[in-house]
Amino acid sequence: MKMKKLKKKPLDYYWIWLVGVLPLVISSCNPIGATLTPPTSPQSSVSSQSPLLEPPGLTATPQGNKEPTITPTASPLITATPVLPSPTLTLSPLSVLTTDGAMKRISELLATNGKCRLPCFWGLTPGDTSGENAQTFMMPFTSSARRYTLNSERGSMFWVQETENLEVNITIGYDLDTTGIIERIYFHAEAHDISQGQDQSRRTYDNPTFNQEFQAYMLPQILSNYGPPEEVFILTSSEVPVPNPWWPFYVFLLYPTQGIFIDYEVGLDTVGDHVIGCPTHAHMTLWLLAPGNEDYPEVLGGNWDPFFENPAYYKTIEEAASMTVEEFYETFKNPENTTCLETPADLWADPSQ
Repeated sequence: MKMKKLKKKPLDYYWIWLVGVLPLVISSCNPIGATLTPPTSPQSSVSSQSPLLEPPGLTATPQGNKEPTITPTASPLITATPVLPSPTLTLSPLSVLTTDGAMKRISELLATNGKCRLPCFWGLTPGDTSGENAQTFMMPFTSSARRYTLNSERGSMFWVQETENLEVNITIGYDLDTTGIIERIYFHAEAHDISQGQDQSRRTYDNPTFNQEFQAYMLPQILSNYGPPEEVFILTSSEVPVPNPWWPFYVFLLYPTQGIFIDYEVGLDTVGDHVIGCPTHAHMTLWLLAPGNEDYPEVLGGNWDPFFENPAYYKTIEEAASMTVEEFYETFKNPENTTCLETPADLWADPSQ
């Protein structure tokens, strides 16, 4: 397992891989907005005095598997100033989209990834896009976001799309480096079956609506577009957790040269003495950095600390499934593939015991 020496870094509260709360589906016309004057304090959020924000001046704080709580933050005024477009963003006068407009625009962005290749995400590019331009891009979607944070250090938005039987949680966020440029972007999407009511909500991994909407980020499409990963790892358990598994079957794809790191989460099952996971349709978390960042273990932050600091819990695809990375690639790049990964259950006993 190729590991880098990592300095211990505090847990980043943006980690959403086990949260299960962050959903979204937004849409609109073309991304619109004007450059925002960055807040004067690192703790300041978007202005509560701006009539464009509903609700204004709020920061969402994730709370485990619960919906984030909101804490008021200082709110300087937003001022619009002229700016030239960045290489990946086309800017126009600031305007907040209607909820329906935001939903429409997000659906377009999900389908095309904003017409750019990862690690660019919806036109935001690690190592290139400024915090001001990122705020400009995000601001029109505040009307439809369940929670959001926009300040001088980071930005994030959380949406919930709910139908009669399905709830989809989506989060997009970014962190800025000390020069005010995006250092990393993260994106998370998951689906919950709510047909039995919210109190009986459970993760669902093979919903046709979810699979279609997030097709661009599903395993087959990623493999087809970006080729074989440099490394593939598995993390799972020797037993099926009950109820509503919080420790499912994880598949990690690492493309450090391209700046792409993806965690796919699927439900696990057991057949005899093997653990089974089918990653063709999965929930996903993407972490995106500037390509070739050699400090990626540290830049990825506390959310990946367990991966780099406790390797005994993670197995390479060769160790876990007796499959090479190339074989994994050839098998799972096919969207019609029905093959699942099988791994011996005895590999997943607690390594600390």
